[in-house]
Amino acid sequence: MKPVIRTSNPNLLNVNAGGSRKASTNRSASPDGGRRKGSSSPPREGRASPRRRSLVSMSNSPSEEDVAFLNRFAIPSKVDALVSAVLHRKMEDPVAVMRETLGNLTSSRTALRTLHPFGLPFHHPDTSAHATLERHDKQGLIAAKVNGITMHLHSKLFSGDVKVEPIFINQPEGMVVYRRSLCFLLAAVCKDLFPNRNFCIEHCFGLEDGGPGGYYCTLGGEECTTENIEKIYTTMRKAVEENLTIEDVATRRSQDMTSLLAWMLPYTASLVQSSSSPQFEGYRMGNFLVHRHFVLAPSTGILQAFELQWLNDGFLMRCPSSSSPMHCNVFTNLPVMAAAHDAGRHWARAVRLECFGEVNEQIMAGKGPAMVALSEAAQDTRVLDIARTVVEGWKADSIKVVIVCGLPNAGAPSFTAKLSNALKIAGVPSTTLAVDDYCRQDVPDAELVPELIHSLRLELLSDHMAKLFEGEDVEIPVLDQSTRSIQDTTVRLHKDGVLLLHGRFCFHPQLLRYVPTDKRYHIYVAPLLQTRIDDLYWVSHSSLRLLRRIVKGYVTQQWPAERSFAEWAKLQHAGDVNVVPHLQNADVVFNSAAEYELSVLKVYAEPLLVAVKAGHPHIQQATELMHILGLLQPLPAASVPSTAILREFIGGSTLMHRLSHKPPLPTTPLPQLHLAEPKWVDLDSQSSQRTGLDLVKSIGIPSNLAIQDIIAVYVNEELLSLNAPVTGKGLVRPLPAATADGLAVYHRTLCFMLHVAARTLFPDRVLHIYHGYGLEGTALGSCYLTGFGADYPIQPDDIGLLRREMTNLISADVQINVVEKPKEELIAYFDGKGEHYSAAYLRTYPLPNILCSELNGFYKISFGPLAPSTGRCEIFALSLSRGDLVLHAPAGTERRRGKEVVRGTTGTADEGYITRDFWRSQTRVRQAIGVRCAGELNQRVLQKDEVHVVQLCEMGFLQSVMDLAGRIYEARQGIETEKPDGEAPEGIQGIQIVIVSGPAASGKTAVAHALSNQLKGLGLHCEVLSTDNYYFDRSSEGYPLGPNNVLHMESIKALQVSKLRQHAAALLEGEAISVPLFDKPSGTVLDQERILQLPPGGLLILEGPNAFHDDLLPDIPRPNKFKVVAAPLASLPLDELTAVPCVMLRLCRHLAQKCLMQGNTPQEALQTWHRLRVCEDSMKFMYRDADAVVCSAQDYELAAFAHALHPLWASMSLTQGHAAHQQMVMAKTSVGMEHQDYTYGVALAGLLAHFAPIKAHSVPNTALLRGFVGGQA
Repeated sequence: MKPVIRTSNPNLLNVNAGGSRKASTNRSASPDGGRRKGSSSPPREGRASPRRRSLVSMSNSPSEEDVAFLNRFAIPSKVDALVSAVLHRKMEDPVAVMRETLGNLTSSRTALRTLHPFGLPFHHPDTSAHATLERHDKQGLIAAKVNGITMHLHSKLFSGDVKVEPIFINQPEGMVVYRRSLCFLLAAVCKDLFPNRNFCIEHCFGLEDGGPGGYYCTLGGEECTTENIEKIYTTMRKAVEENLTIEDVATRRSQDMTSLLAWMLPYTASLVQSSSSPQFEGYRMGNFLVHRHFVLAPSTGILQAFELQWLNDGFLMRCPSSSSPMHCNVFTNLPVMAAAHDAGRHWARAVRLECFGEVNEQIMAGKGPAMVALSEAAQDTRVLDIARTVVEGWKADSIKVVIVCGLPNAGAPSFTAKLSNALKIAGVPSTTLAVDDYCRQDVPDAELVPELIHSLRLELLSDHMAKLFEGEDVEIPVLDQSTRSIQDTTVRLHKDGVLLLHGRFCFHPQLLRYVPTDKRYHIYVAPLLQTRIDDLYWVSHSSLRLLRRIVKGYVTQQWPAERSFAEWAKLQHAGDVNVVPHLQNADVVFNSAAEYELSVLKVYAEPLLVAVKAGHPHIQQATELMHILGLLQPLPAASVPSTAILREFIGGSTLMHRLSHKPPLPTTPLPQLHLAEPKWVDLDSQSSQRTGLDLVKSIGIPSNLAIQDIIAVYVNEELLSLNAPVTGKGLVRPLPAATADGLAVYHRTLCFMLHVAARTLFPDRVLHIYHGYGLEGTALGSCYLTGFGADYPIQPDDIGLLRREMTNLISADVQINVVEKPKEELIAYFDGKGEHYSAAYLRTYPLPNILCSELNGFYKISFGPLAPSTGRCEIFALSLSRGDLVLHAPAGTERRRGKEVVRGTTGTADEGYITRDFWRSQTRVRQAIGVRCAGELNQRVLQKDEVHVVQLCEMGFLQSVMDLAGRIYEARQGIETEKPDGEAPEGIQGIQIVIVSGPAASGKTAVAHALSNQLKGLGLHCEVLSTDNYYFDRSSEGYPLGPNNVLHMESIKALQVSKLRQHAAALLEGEAISVPLFDKPSGTVLDQERILQLPPGGLLILEGPNAFHDDLLPDIPRPNKFKVVAAPLASLPLDELTAVPCVMLRLCRHLAQKCLMQGNTPQEALQTWHRLRVCEDSMKFMYRDADAVVCSAQDYELAAFAHALHPLWASMSLTQGHAAHQQMVMAKTSVGMEHQDYTYGVALAGLLAHFAPIKAHSVPNTALLRGFVGGQA
């Protein structure tokens, strides 16, 4: 009797007579020996026309062979039993019912012929079904288990009591060995047939090691032809027939490994070279050698069943399963899974993190933190890409629900939190529901089966989702994983918001029926680790998730590894039942694995795995995991940011708290915040009350000044209004208007006067000071963009009315009073006026009363002194700017009649690099985050929600850098033309160099490195070169001097310009250079150097304060440069009229870096800052010629500095009593400390007192702020 060939692969490719490929749509082979339509094989003799057959039932009479098979295994009776069981127990899991009913039914029926993917039948040596089956039963032994550990059959056993168990290929452990042996055989054949092509098994299509999908293989990036595949298959089949021995070898590592490395594939050789083991252990077959990672078969003769199939640019090797060891599994391609594999593989190749050997090289070179930062940047980029898709669907009204599903420990909760942050940055409100929190509480734990969807309260979940869609408040359950207790919390879905569902049951049809079909978007989260062990083997998804589980179990609940192993089987079963059957629902796959992950898990997992005792049921798993971890160098977890998905498992995550919903922000004052009270002088309580003006008059007016020239007063170095109440005596200094601080008071007063004029004319509108133009201390910093918002554009007639009203105020010389008002009264006043920023600040102010300024019955919180009356500020101008109003203030001072006076002309509203559209984009980001002013930030901090704010701000910064990288990448792609065979591109006429610049403490270095990470992720080769390393030694002769003979480090003359030009040109030509290292604290050039090389045609990123200077790189034309400004714009206002100048944020950064990281005293740091500002003011504004601007400041920074810099204020006596304060000020004066240096510290301490402090542990180590306070990765 001739055998019947059956297969159920819908994707098999046939070869017709012409040799072309095309896919067959048949799902079962015809009974003509496997011939399909289009096949070149002739029909078999004795057969009628092809008919479809089924294994269980056939429309025509079955053959004798089929009858014998059905009767042997009692198939009809078992099918009837299965149908009956499913019908009677339909509420249970059908898969579990099938397993229970059918038992361990395994089809051992041997395929006498396998169907080659080209439609060509390949015969087994023996054509007897009975003989083949008997031979399988005898020769199915593939390995042995010795004391629970799988070993090679030729391994030597030492003396002692051992327990030996045979392992056959119809067992799961045996099939794992079978598949790994097939990979070895395939690699050996490909290296022999194609020695000049880098064969690689890229990944498996199944969820486990080898899985039901098969292995996707490539031949060095070149397309694989059908002729090559047929040649590989024929050679593999020949090796199986010859039963070649797979030899287990071990040798001492010699000094010269060249001969051994020549037998290996590239990734294997890289791993061997990076290994520190004194002995090499491997497997050899002929001249092919691999590293020994796992147990292989003793010979190739047992590897009977396998199939090859063309797929994309490579081919697929299909393998059998333990339940059917002589039949290959059906391949079902999931395009979204393949796309995720391809994207991850291409990215890993671009950044050279494809294998363990390359990861080890990075760690041993001290580049571990940089590798972590690069990997996290790529992962955040993938989150933002998915968020963009969701936003587009949301705008098109096609996405209302985002469903996130993943196998246990895949990282779905952390990904959901990241996605929620990204959507919020994009202006899409979202609410998160954790489906697993809806577990049933009315069933005893002994009866509850958590692996089944019926363990959820589906009716309650459906009711909650329906109410959320209706815009109602819903009390949802929140499960505490450690105590298994549930607490309810209230959430609401915005009418235009998106609902995020995450959990292991989210793809289950019984849950999806409650979600609108046309409004949902499915995301599958999977840890698809693309960093391979070597060319043949990788870390399977299940192994990585198991390692995560072991570490998380110990970190969160102190579980030993044995308990995590015991729980793992249940978790695996839950995934098989609830996730795997429904993967076709996925719209996109998110890869949650990080390339550095295993090196960090190694530190935690190795001690736990070593503790697993011999003889434990899971000792084999523990041994394999220890071997994998032993191949890697350890990496400390300190470099892993708190927003990384890995932190979900090793602890320290700041993402997970977002899944436990917080109550709404309070509307009543919160007393927990202890902000510093404004430092009004109270030295002698017995003295009569007086004002600052009285103190000025008591000390006498300088002869060259009139009382009208004085605009404010310093009392113990604190700047106060002349109308402010002061008691006692103190160190008094009058402040003329014709000074830098005096002009700041002048400008602040003009803003308040404009506000009063607008309130008088337009009572229903609220005036906002959006921002000032340019940098402080220059003519560009004397104009302010203001307006009533988009709903009330400024009209030309409005400008005339406002100008006339302000002129009337100046003519009347109305006094601006400083009064103390009850906080609650002011809150009611500001709420009634619609000034919500001021009201939000007062709600977090801890004292019952507060000082404020009053003019014509209008109030403003005193964030800084104002002029004593409106007549002191008579120089101003107003202009229209696209629906907004520009307030022009005096641009500086001038010498007139022997004294310095306020300049009689106003500044020009030149946007420079800070455009109106740029500021509006920053405002939209603040609105999306939900923090528009200092008061709202303080509220979030008091609600313990500061971590979420930090995450949103960091996500916004990453979004801006990613958008910038996309612009640069598109510009390069539109110009470059790759030469064949991987040669370097030539004739690049576009961007050759990206220049990142900005003032001191602007964060330009962090921006440059973040941009480099993004460009590398896009496949561009780039390196960062800093101009800071090219400074001359400060002690060298001819070092440039600025005003007052101060060393001018901001000058281009302080740089070794010629050397920098030579190095930049060499890098662009692909040559290696030795970069000098300059130590800024000491001002000396170190003896050390750093080697840097850029591939030909690569992209150079130059960063530094002078990088924009035209004389720095004159040989590179301007069109070949892309200039980026890092702008530290502190966009978070204190109230409607008070924006924080960026110079104060830069001062915070400067103090933190000098004192916290370099060990300077606050006095030294303030003196350095003063000299730096003098040099900056003398320089030409160089940032106008910019192609892009990146906001390098975060809205939470000042709150973080309020905590980080607090010890500095104590060291300067700024937080001590007033008497000590006075003594400190006098001491500073006596030792010659500059007056302005100390007042900087006083002003900064007063500013930071308005912010609720954010502790440093809330800031991730990848944040730009970490470069100034320490702890940056």
